[in-house]
Amino acid sequence: MDGAFEMQADIVHPSTGSMSMSGMSWNTAFAGAAAEWNTSSGGLVDIMVNEGVFEDPCGPNNGIHGVDFRTDICGETDFGSTTIAVARTTFTFGGLVVHANIVFDQNEDFDIFTGPLTGATADFRRVAVHEIGHLLGLGHEFVAPAIMQSITSDVEVPQADDLAGISFVHDPVCPQFSSSTGAPISGRLVASDCFDTEVGLPQPTTGVVTEPDVFVDLYRVEAAGAPLSFTLSSPEEDGFNSVLMLVDDSLITEVDSNFDTPTMTSLDLTPAAGNYVLVVRGVFAGEGGPYTLTGVPAVPEPTSSALGAAALATLGGLARARRKQGALPTRTAVRVHSAIESA
Repeated sequence: MDGAFEMQADIVHPSTGSMSMSGMSWNTAFAGAAAEWNTSSGGLVDIMVNEGVFEDPCGPNNGIHGVDFRTDICGETDFGSTTIAVARTTFTFGGLVVHANIVFDQNEDFDIFTGPLTGATADFRRVAVHEIGHLLGLGHEFVAPAIMQSITSDVEVPQADDLAGISFVHDPVCPQFSSSTGAPISGRLVASDCFDTEVGLPQPTTGVVTEPDVFVDLYRVEAAGAPLSFTLSSPEEDGFNSVLMLVDDSLITEVDSNFDTPTMTSLDLTPAAGNYVLVVRGVFAGEGGPYTLTGVPAVPEPTSSALGAAALATLGGLARARRKQGALPTRTAVRVHSAIESA
């Protein structure tokens, strides 16, 4: 799951209904918890909560995310004596989260309040902030002050440690290469690049579609409606199964990959006039190395730009479309990200 997603929230407690004992709506509190991540993440997170729209958090794997109170963890196991809420995700082979839900223990004494914890009452809102953090890819923190500490505390909002985790997960660093008009660009695919886990490509021998973790470099291309030609080459001893993609904000215009000659890939096409992103990537996890890119003038495109973000989103959209067509099978395994424990 990336940092932008929607959750449905029509939360009803069997004892207090849609309102907590203090008179605040559960839905409003949950939306406020999501807003804490939106506000504090500096734009890396954008969670929309549709209040008053119900989605069963224990329902089928339909890609729609829900939240509610339950007596157990979706019929699989009891909450136990210390677990008060759980974030559950269904994920694909490549780790892409396709279904995410949160369940709260309805037998726990929940209310909505600010300030220090008192007695046995749990603050629903800060627990929601914690569980949403798991949906964003964060694990438990055991040392630094954080909302992602496994035990509830007086911490109510994301802390510096939490936001460092968000930055690590959702703000990959794309290296900045120097380039000049018409000159070849020297680059290297390494672990510090943008990281793509969402696009499936067929393996060269079996034809099986996988969702590999690969390194990605992005370059801006300004097309004028004329033919374009790109060549990606790498030293034979460091050759990787290379792929070139030209992407706009709505579709992948053309893809070229060469499994038989991993040291060279070319892409020739005539796109409509406009701004594009040229994607340089390998095929299999962990494969990278130096390369030389030649063709029309191109400059690095940071993921923080609108076009760069759209390019990565487009890659993910293509993968989701392929999955819907049955080309990319997904696991049905469910990962219980965590259970927050009461003090």
